[in-house]
Amino acid sequence: GVEVYARKRIAAGIELCTIPKSSVLSVANSKWRLVLDAARGPARELDPDTRLTLAVLAEWRRGADSAWHGYLASLPQSRLLLPSDWGSRELGWLRGTELEAKDLLEERRELRDTFRTADPLLKKMGLLGAHTTSVQRSALFADFRLCRAWVSSRAFDTPDPKHGLAMTPLMDIFNHRHNGDDIELSMELGSRNATGKRGAAFVVMSMRDVPAGQVLRNRYGDFANC
Repeated sequence: GVEVYARKRIAAGIELCTIPKSSVLSVANSKWRLVLDAARGPARELDPDTRLTLAVLAEWRRGADSAWHGYLASLPQSRLLLPSDWGSRELGWLRGTELEAKDLLEERRELRDTFRTADPLLKKMGLLGAHTTSVQRSALFADFRLCRAWVSSRAFDTPDPKHGLAMTPLMDIFNHRHNGDDIELSMELGSRNATGKRGAAFVVMSMRDVPAGQVLRNRYGDFANC
């Protein structure tokens, strides 16, 4: 996998990079924002993870026409990214951890139910139609699961309420460490961009002193390392 190392000592409070807000894949930046915001019925109750998953799915299905094509194509393409997608042999690896196979199987069922709930939105987004075959629907669900895996493992709650949960290129190459507070990175609102426009970018800052040669990691949240 990819890791980020400090080539020289990094002091606390150093700006490591900036990420333009226009580059993050969020519902707010998606061309389907109005469709997702106008959802009615059960689809209106979809959680932020699912709403973002639908935006990512639509961009993934656009292929090279998507502004995020290069970024999405660089992400892992395995359909087994999450334990809920594993078979019985792989689930056996989790014995003795806090992840229970029965809970993962329930998560799999819930994801299929969520996909059905999103049906009206998928139709308005042009991903499902009156002539969609069962094979095409199954392929779309497989892509939905892949995009959900990306969102579950890589999306960040950005500090800008407009964007909220978003796929954030560059930020997600800093790997997670559950108890890595001593080398944690934070993402904060930038002050100005190159044109002087305030708040146009996110800024990745070092939280603590990092010695040369050390891997820089970001604590994604309260997630297990198993």
